[in-house]
Amino acid sequence: MEEAQPRQYPRYVRTIRRSKRKLSIVSRWYLRLAIITFIILVGLFLVSLFDKGLMSSFKGPLVYLISMGIALYYSLINKGSLVESVSFDYLRKEIRVVHFTLLNRQHKVVVPFEGMSWSVLPGGRSLDRLRIFPKQGDRIVICEGGLGWTGEDVDRLESALSRIVEREPWLLKT
Repeated sequence: MEEAQPRQYPRYVRTIRRSKRKLSIVSRWYLRLAIITFIILVGLFLVSLFDKGLMSSFKGPLVYLISMGIALYYSLINKGSLVESVSFDYLRKEIRVVHFTLLNRQHKVVVPFEGMSWSVLPGGRSLDRLRIFPKQGDRIVICEGGLGWTGEDVDRLESALSRIVEREPWLLKT
């Protein structure tokens, strides 16, 4: 006699993707880097206009290097794993994550349900990060906001992950 499909998993495979997919996630990251650099340059220019000698030493290429360094630092700490989609396969009991490197190379990671945990690192309005911790391997960080993940996407991920295992408190994981 065949076993019936478990009622807790109505579909065998559930895939959750970024909602804002007009640009690739890597293109969005580079665009955000350019916008942040531009905003910092405009800010430094405005400060130098109203400056009384404080910014006189920041002339030439040093200003551009400082602004690019600040923008790169901010973009790197809020980059996450550049995740495009997360698929939950309830028959194989695994999560498949498609993510990209900054060189636009696609990688697929398979995380088994067994031994997996997850948490959400709280931050500002768009800095909340959902983090998946496989039993073995590196953590996977899914960013919300500037890289195309909306709050609704993250809520769907949290709902799907809650069916598998309870959420870990964010202070216990690094």
